[in-house]
Amino acid sequence: MTMTIVPHESACLRCLFNREPPPGTLPTCDTAGVIAPIVNVMASIASAEALKFLVGAGTRNAGLINVDLWENTFDSFAVARRDDCVACGQGKYEYLEGARGGTMTASLCGRNAVQVNPGRGRALDLTRLAEQLRGVGEVSVNEYLLKFSIDNYELTIFPDARAIVKGTDDATVARSVYAKYVGV
Repeated sequence: MTMTIVPHESACLRCLFNREPPPGTLPTCDTAGVIAPIVNVMASIASAEALKFLVGAGTRNAGLINVDLWENTFDSFAVARRDDCVACGQGKYEYLEGARGGTMTASLCGRNAVQVNPGRGRALDLTRLAEQLRGVGEVSVNEYLLKFSIDNYELTIFPDARAIVKGTDDATVARSVYAKYVGV
């Protein structure tokens, strides 16, 4: 999907998705897969939109474009700017201001591990996440935690979306591994 967003002119991402999905509910590129040519298609559309914006010519996309190369579909959806939108309607930029807590990390001394806490206070469906991860790596799950091993990393994920990423003491790497497989 791609959507051209022009501040103070078009709808924004919050107009389209008022609330972020709960952690672990959406597949990620690594759990669902990506057909490689789609990357070039979407990048080409986004680049053309950027060029039209920069030169001030052409008809810009006024909504969301969804392309599914596997099913051979190309759909365009109009997205209207909402006056009640928290971001572009009310001017509250919670994600930029850190008002939503942001992802916090803490290195666990001597354990070659980092705790990642998305700080969103939401419950994570461990069983559903386990189903998404099974085709990617080794998974075990119970009502208290999910253990997931891939490459040189082991993630222990808890129902409140916290995780311990073992195999690194670098917070940036841990956040990246977390985002790659948990998707938030």
